[in-house]
Amino acid sequence: MTKLIVPFETVPRLFVQVFGESGKMRELMAVIDPASVDVVIPRVDALHLGYPAYLDLAADKQSLNVTLGLTLSSLIEVAEFPLAELRVGEISLKGVSAVAYDTPLQAGVDVILGCSFLERFRTTIDYERKLLTLEELPQPKEHDAVPEPAAQERAQLSSEASDGFSSPA
Repeated sequence: MTKLIVPFETVPRLFVQVFGESGKMRELMAVIDPASVDVVIPRVDALHLGYPAYLDLAADKQSLNVTLGLTLSSLIEVAEFPLAELRVGEISLKGVSAVAYDTPLQAGVDVILGCSFLERFRTTIDYERKLLTLEELPQPKEHDAVPEPAAQERAQLSSEASDGFSSPA
């Protein structure tokens, strides 16, 4: 399993390489956001990388996987699509779910790495040492079930989150 350590000043940012269906690649500045469900890439880059169908929802809404996205001011419809490949340092991922949407220029980043990316890592942000650590998790094979202790732990955490408090063990 690969471990990537990224030093940062104030906000953990990193360069990513996004590959498209066209075989083209874009190197973009990214930030992690566990509140975002998918990876978000700029619309112009989605077009350049060969994902034009996901930009015009009205043209072919029936065949696209359309979902709702929340911006600071409104609810929007976006189409999810799998990225051919996403590289961060030595780590290469295929099929990461993404959407095309333009982040404000003032944000200073092109890409938002949401949960579809983060769920594949043990992620640590150490603000004292100013280090972001991404440690690749082993990917279960499609036929493998989730280990029972992990499933129980998730159910317990989910229950505690919905209760708003945790009970003593």
